[in-house]
Amino acid sequence: MDYQPLINYGIYGCLAVAGWFAQEHMSSMKEIKNDISKMRETGPITYVLKDDYRRDIVEIKAMLTKLCDRVDKL
Repeated sequence: MDYQPLINYGIYGCLAVAGWFAQEHMSSMKEIKNDISKMRETGPITYVLKDDYRRDIVEIKAMLTKLCDRVDKL
């Protein structure tokens, strides 16, 4: 009995499964790249920029300093 056709079909099956996994991996990578590009576009709009945060913290510290000075005078 010749086993060569069975071996070939086994190899073909393994290659088909590997190709399917590679295709799924590539499509998920494309989705991730699209999500990252969307995040880069909407990130500055959704989240606070570092410079804005620092400027606001400086203002808050100045107001707290004035408040502490007033409390100390009392």
